[in-house]
Amino acid sequence: MAGKIAGFIDGPWQSANLEKALGSKLAVAPGPSGPGGGFGPLVEPDGYYINANAADTNLATQFALQMDSQANEQIFADKGGHIPAINGITYTAPNNANPAISQGFANAYKTGFARPTVKQLDNYWTPFGKRARRGDRQGTAPASAVATACQQMDKANGF
Repeated sequence: MAGKIAGFIDGPWQSANLEKALGSKLAVAPGPSGPGGGFGPLVEPDGYYINANAADTNLATQFALQMDSQANEQIFADKGGHIPAINGITYTAPNNANPAISQGFANAYKTGFARPTVKQLDNYWTPFGKRARRGDRQGTAPASAVATACQQMDKANGF
């Protein structure tokens, strides 16, 4: 299987670009179950933070509520590939991507959990991204690749 990708992890925001590159070979599949149970992807929360010390917190709150309105959430789903967190949104294929791909991500989100918005997670993406991209090519066993990524993340976070 040299030079071929059997699978990778990405999100719905890449659907249109990946479909252009892979055509009918692109699909969304549930992740594997592990010793702790079923696969639970990180579900990226979109939200608004309001500074309690802002001059007009009411205006900021009104802006956030407007951005979270059903009409605007529909735009985020249609154009940005965001999986809506509110009822009443029709989740379709963003940026003209394949509806089956979009629905695959929407289904995956049902078993996911909200990605924490903590500073320590900033140090997750690089070590785990490198392990995912290089692990198989370097002949590294998956458990070893994950252990190395965890050690790098912990070191970067000062643990």
